Amino acid sequence: GLGPLISSVYLWEQPEEVSPGPLLSLEEQILNSTFEACDPQRTGTVAVTHVLAYLEAVTGQGPQDTRLQTLARSLDPKGKGPGATVDLDTFLVVMRDWIAACQLHGPATADLLSSLEDLELSNRRLAGENAKLQRSVETAEEGSARLTEEILALRRQLRSSQQALQFAKAVDEELEDLKSLAKSLEEKNRRLLAQARQTEKEQQHLVAEVETLQEENGKLLAERDGVKRRNEELATEKDALKRTRHTESLAKTLEEYRMTTQELRREISHLEEQLNQTSGGPEELLEGAQARRVGWTTLLPTSLGLEIEAICQKQEMAGSELSSPLCGVWQWEEVISEPHEETEFPSEVPTGAQSNSEGEPAHLEEGTKVPSRGSSAEPELQQALVPVVKELVPARRPWGQCCLHSRHCQRLRVTQHPLVPAPILGLLLLLLLSVLLLGQSPTPTWPHLQLCYLQPPPV
Repeated sequence: GLGPLISSVYLWEQPEEVSPGPLLSLEEQILNSTFEACDPQRTGTVAVTHVLAYLEAVTGQGPQDTRLQTLARSLDPKGKGPGATVDLDTFLVVMRDWIAACQLHGPATADLLSSLEDLELSNRRLAGENAKLQRSVETAEEGSARLTEEILALRRQLRSSQQALQFAKAVDEELEDLKSLAKSLEEKNRRLLAQARQTEKEQQHLVAEVETLQEENGKLLAERDGVKRRNEELATEKDALKRTRHTESLAKTLEEYRMTTQELRREISHLEEQLNQTSGGPEELLEGAQARRVGWTTLLPTSLGLEIEAICQKQEMAGSELSSPLCGVWQWEEVISEPHEETEFPSEVPTGAQSNSEGEPAHLEEGTKVPSRGSSAEPELQQALVPVVKELVPARRPWGQCCLHSRHCQRLRVTQHPLVPAPILGLLLLLLLSVLLLGQSPTPTWPHLQLCYLQPPPV
């Protein structure tokens, strides 16, 4: 019936605390609690189906109950069905009317109301006691919080005390270490003082030695200055001796050159005489030229030989019709069959001239024929070149008479060439003399005649 519904709704939705505001009636509290239970999102409107389902769950009645059907029609007068909603004011008005209608038709309404009032008084009393208990709990929590803070502070103090104790122990250990270090430093200081006294004594001794060394150093400096002056005098004398020796050497060399020049002049004069007498005695000319070829070791350089050859070729073009003391060209017997090829005149190197001053074999030019030691005793007949008037006539003469001893093996290269004028030959001889006076140069190819020193040039 309505009584159990109201009491069960009231007991299920009774709040734990009593609000300090104005107290509402029991009916209003029940209705507000029912609306809030159906509207948990606090939207202000609830669905009619939610309200009916809530009442069914609280009262234990089914949807076939006539009172719940009457409430459904009152909340949804338009018959919208599941989509019908209702706000708080409409819900309160409809529920009051519905509760009043139910009370008129329900049994034992007065008993229910009296029991509800008793329950309300009991609820209020329990709410007051609950509030007192909550205040006691809050006070106990505050005391517990204070005690917790005091415990934390005591723990911090204990931790700081332990740290201070450990620091004190460490300081005590350091103090012991410092005491032992102070003792060792005192001993070291005593040793250093003893060393300092010993060092002062050694320093005084060293000062005396330094003074002695300074005196000796002054003496040595004076001696060094004297030695320097003596060295300068000796260097001056040495330079003078060097200049004197150089002057003497130059004078000696000049005298040797002068003697060589006189010898060359005599040779040139002798050759000019022989050239003038070529028509009468060509064999004597060739013999004299070969006999004097031994001493002529320094010849014209290659460039000078080329210049002379060019001059000769120019003279050939200009003076080919001039007369010449040479009536022909010297040529070997083998060249008679081949007149246009170049021939070589081999010179024999004597046994004593086979090696140079250092004991090494003499360097021979390409194509030079060197006879053996045993062949020096057996003279070989060599062909000499004899100038003739119209034809080349070979003449045989012993090899020992054709050439003299020379330092290096040389060969006389005679080529077929036009007639050479006498002025050109004189010019060549003068150029040879100038080269001999200037210095020794490599052996070039002489176009018509090779001359040698009778003796090595002075060094």
